[in-house]
Amino acid sequence: MDSFEKLNRNGYFTISHYSETQNTSLTQLTFQNENELRWYHILCDLESQKCIINKLDEKWGDLFIYPQGSTNSDQFIFSTLPAFLYEVYDKSEISRYYSIDDLDKNGNPVIIFAHLNPDFK
Repeated sequence: MDSFEKLNRNGYFTISHYSETQNTSLTQLTFQNENELRWYHILCDLESQKCIINKLDEKWGDLFIYPQGSTNSDQFIFSTLPAFLYEVYDKSEISRYYSIDDLDKNGNPVIIFAHLNPDFK
């Protein structure tokens, strides 16, 4: 039991998701200790093997905490709660392209299809 308490106190990472498109892999890591929980996405270019690590922040991160998979058209699939979408909607470029007026803020999760085009320089 002492080792688990030490591990919980110091913190540990778990791989909570992995998926690939034709060009990019997405790995989600979850860091957890007794005081906090953080999520990270590692995006890797499958050809060059270059990677980017992205810590999910308070606002935008909520939209991308739950990756579900990928499509054949180079998109990653995420699910999120409508309430999270409402939090960032007016402050983002999303509002130029999409309307969420008919979306129930307290409704079931919604699916987001995202083209992630990171700069792997």
